Amino acid sequence: MKINKGTKIPIFITVWKIKNFSHSWHDGNNHLDSASFTIDSLRGTTWSLSLSFRGKRWNEKKLCVYLKRCDYLRQRIIIDFNFTLLATDGSRQQLHQITNHQFKNCHACGIQDFKDCEELFTNQRATLLPFDTLTLQCCIWYKKASPKKFAQCFLSTEIEIQQSSFIWSIKKFSSYSNEALKLSTCVRFPSKGRDSSYMKLRLIEDYSRDNNIHIAVFKKYDYPCITKCKISMLGTNGTIIISMQEKYLFAYENEFWKIPFFFKKSKLLENKDLYLPNDKLTLQCNFAISDGVVLNKIEKFIYGLSSIQTKNLMMETAKQYTAVKTTASKSSDLNLSSNSLKNDLLCLYEEGKLCDFALQVGNELLYVHKAVLCARSPVFKTMLTSDMNETINQVIAVPDLDIDIVRRMLIFMYTDTTSNLEWETANKLYAAAHQYGIVDLKRICSNFLKSSLCIANVGEILLLADLHADEDLKNLAWDFIYYNDKEVICSTEWEAFMQKDVQLAAEIMHLIFLRKTKSIHSKEKALSEIH
Repeated sequence: MKINKGTKIPIFITVWKIKNFSHSWHDGNNHLDSASFTIDSLRGTTWSLSLSFRGKRWNEKKLCVYLKRCDYLRQRIIIDFNFTLLATDGSRQQLHQITNHQFKNCHACGIQDFKDCEELFTNQRATLLPFDTLTLQCCIWYKKASPKKFAQCFLSTEIEIQQSSFIWSIKKFSSYSNEALKLSTCVRFPSKGRDSSYMKLRLIEDYSRDNNIHIAVFKKYDYPCITKCKISMLGTNGTIIISMQEKYLFAYENEFWKIPFFFKKSKLLENKDLYLPNDKLTLQCNFAISDGVVLNKIEKFIYGLSSIQTKNLMMETAKQYTAVKTTASKSSDLNLSSNSLKNDLLCLYEEGKLCDFALQVGNELLYVHKAVLCARSPVFKTMLTSDMNETINQVIAVPDLDIDIVRRMLIFMYTDTTSNLEWETANKLYAAAHQYGIVDLKRICSNFLKSSLCIANVGEILLLADLHADEDLKNLAWDFIYYNDKEVICSTEWEAFMQKDVQLAAEIMHLIFLRKTKSIHSKEKALSEIH
């Protein structure tokens, strides 16, 4: 493909993050759309990104991506554009290019079979779907626009999910005859402002297949939704004996889902001490559903490029075009080989296989592997190799941490990977890493906080650094205040900081005064020596 010299730098780049991506059920008739955005350099036209899935079965589905023009202006615009997936290491994968395409109003163009879904959700999950977030980038080139009008847009879409976790206990299990074994319970979800939705679970014995016991799921409402479930059988002391994890798309009205074979009644009765303590079958059920409700927003716009950014961008796009030219139709071969160990460990954690311990965060239990926790955290190692009551009971309480932060911490411990950091997340994750002695995670969060340092948050960073005795982070914050003292001290955020820690604020003001006084004396001495 030939690219004119004047079009090597894209005129517009948009980055779209889709959270809870695995809960998307959108097919060819129902696209998932981003927030719309206006590109001034393209005559003020309005655009959006869109995606959908093509194929009947999950293991056969393909991800399709599109660029849409959303306005009603009459003029047509000819552009080049490409799509790439951004990986956790910053690399660009799955590059596809479209050139000289004419967009009229309310028109869409894109790539069908952009990505194989089975590969995305399995082999490359750790690399391309960290924390179940897909990041799609679209670059646009327009010959008639000046590179000085470059702009970048960051979009986010969150697929809303509802979760429900509960224990289903069936007492006097052995007393139920084959005919009576049709027990049921309801799965309720928080309403979040909508009608409270629920599903019904039913325990069913299959007489035609050696009395296998299945769990059937019945959905109340008729709208399509993705349902994920994890069901674990608990033995004595709440230990997990067997666990299974499945995913299903409810697409039609009056549809029910028969979860694959779980266990045999005869086997349970033969090993009652293990499976049926006190003649009670105990199932821990975790459900998550999504009915397609999304929250779209534009995170930010960035206009213009510095000379350094321009040079870097030219180098990046030149590499992209070279890759397209040399691979031609074999664009699928551009995928970088993923780290199989990270992927396997992530699957081990997410699927809950062979778990031998649990962390209790509030009312939720997160099932983990002792070996991983001991290898990654000296604090957990001390806990798990002692005779604490929590260790004996196979559960450790994790106080004062959000469930999302603990999940992120665990994923880092399993995969050595963290992504999609934001200010608040990095702040909390830093504290968690310090608490459990995870040095590398603390360093990553510290570097992120340093790069995010500004007038609005320097006080919060100081409090964090002082609380955890991080002298390096603290000194950097001091230097920032010293060189931006007027702006910082006059800000409302600094007033709030002084109310939180008067002593630390006074210490900083004193240090600033001493440094400035010393600087003035040094200048006066230098001037006197000159004269």
